[in-house]
Amino acid sequence: VGGNPSITISSNKGIYSPGDTLTLSFALSNPTANTQIVDVFLGIVAPDGSTYFFDSSPFQRTLVQAKADDPTTFTPASTSLELSLGYDFPSMPFFSMTLPSGLPEGTYYALAALAEPGSVQAGSPKIIGNLSIISFRYSP
Repeated sequence: VGGNPSITISSNKGIYSPGDTLTLSFALSNPTANTQIVDVFLGIVAPDGSTYFFDSSPFQRTLVQAKADDPTTFTPASTSLELSLGYDFPSMPFFSMTLPSGLPEGTYYALAALAEPGSVQAGSPKIIGNLSIISFRYSP
């Protein structure tokens, strides 16, 4: 048993048009020998570089804009999440929406990361494991 806790993000397809449903999913695992406490970050970067993070406030799941160069503006989807030894959460949708017309055309990136609790908000991110990034295109 070794390695780091990991998070993986995925989308239901690679190219979208207005009216298509975008679904983002994530999987989470802890193959380490210990319980791990992590902050979870799930975000989207638009073609113009605008960065948004999913806020998992109860019943909201809203996107909160952040400054890409200022980690203190990054909103965690979950804070101090406890991953027990051997924790394995299969890929599960966390966000789904029908895409409207009028979104900027281009390549979007969805990202997921685990960090030491509080380190990102303090402006000194300590990422645990690998950053998971996928891209998808929006074309009207």
